[in-house]
Amino acid sequence: MAYGYRAAFKTLQTYIFNKYDTDKDGTANELEDVIMRWAPPCENNTDVYIATVEKRSGISRHTVLNRNNREQLIAVVAAMSYVENGVPANMDDVRKGWELI
Repeated sequence: MAYGYRAAFKTLQTYIFNKYDTDKDGTANELEDVIMRWAPPCENNTDVYIATVEKRSGISRHTVLNRNNREQLIAVVAAMSYVENGVPANMDDVRKGWELI
């Protein structure tokens, strides 16, 4: 499972590196920008996805993500894993995924 989390981290780091500003508010790489790229509204209930990640990670949708901030991205990926799978992430696996990048 750690390699799956590694893939999620790498994808999010790529989104952050490419500076997506999905809501065109002039601030790229906010949590909501990254999630809108990951789970676009044409395929998902993105507002609920963002709200759930916000609540579970403790990170505001308007927080600008840093691709090298270990604790920040671990919290985000663990919360996104909950949305995707419906169960809390195994935090040891999430941390191992980070260590693989």
